[in-house]
Amino acid sequence: MVTGRAASADVVTALQAGANDYITKPLDLPVVAARVAAQLATVRSIQATKPTLASHLGGRYEILRPLGEGGFGRTYLAQDWHRPGKPLCVVKKLLSVPLTEPEKLRRTRQLFQREARVLENLGHYKHIPRLLAYFEQDGDFYLVEEFIAGPSLRERFADGKPWPVPAVFGLVKNLLKILKFMHRHSVIHRDIKPDNIIYEAASDHYFLIDFGAVKEMSPQPDPYAASVSIGTRGYAPIEQLMGYPEFNSDLYALGMVALQALTSIPPTALPWDVHSGELDLTPWRTPQNGHLLNILQAMTRYYPQDRYPSAADALRDLNKLEFLLLGPKD
Repeated sequence: MVTGRAASADVVTALQAGANDYITKPLDLPVVAARVAAQLATVRSIQATKPTLASHLGGRYEILRPLGEGGFGRTYLAQDWHRPGKPLCVVKKLLSVPLTEPEKLRRTRQLFQREARVLENLGHYKHIPRLLAYFEQDGDFYLVEEFIAGPSLRERFADGKPWPVPAVFGLVKNLLKILKFMHRHSVIHRDIKPDNIIYEAASDHYFLIDFGAVKEMSPQPDPYAASVSIGTRGYAPIEQLMGYPEFNSDLYALGMVALQALTSIPPTALPWDVHSGELDLTPWRTPQNGHLLNILQAMTRYYPQDRYPSAADALRDLNKLEFLLLGPKD
């Protein structure tokens, strides 16, 4: 309320009628701006804790705490009150997009729906979270996934210590099996990085999460049709950043994650050979890791045509190395 009437009774009447604030003339513009900012901050605070995220979503999912935020979704840890034992799950909420940006809204919903479809198709694989539900409530979109208990690789890398060769070998083998399954279903993840790999100590296995950036490849893709540039600096190869991802773009990202585990150096800090354009891993090469390093280098070549063509090819060489190191299995 902006008015020249300054009597106390007028202020009380205005506030009782629903005014959020009361400013008398003559106006002090900096004060007016500060009061408006304070009112907007209050509204944002109320919206952040609105009942749809404090009570049971879909009549069954109780939000416990936030987990993180990505390009177009925010994730929460929740409990499912409709299942025995009220097990934990992950709820992903589509970030709000203004109605004044219809194209952005359309694109964001399309990505969200694609993630749900991909999880529905791939979630029966034991190391990919299962899709539990997908619904709309009060104009917002929600996706509910299986919760994987365990730290991310980003958390495991936090101590800054290089991993022993057997641990890196196990990481690469686990993830190549997942990629082999995904690629067989014509899906490229496009955002493999430490944050999106979870280690489950109970099973001693790794899980690949966050399928918000996936690309489904058609049987006969148009080589001239670029997709949206998606990826994380250091882990995404050049062709993906240019909008032309291939199946072995995921191999590049996994190779970079594995090199970070082996060297404790993030991808952006690894040295490159100025003549070949390839990674220079000489400082970390030892008799113990030489064979594994050769496989990782073949996964992380600059040009996609110089890398392993598929996860199956890389896994084949990794299995040969396992045979050399451990001998035949019983």
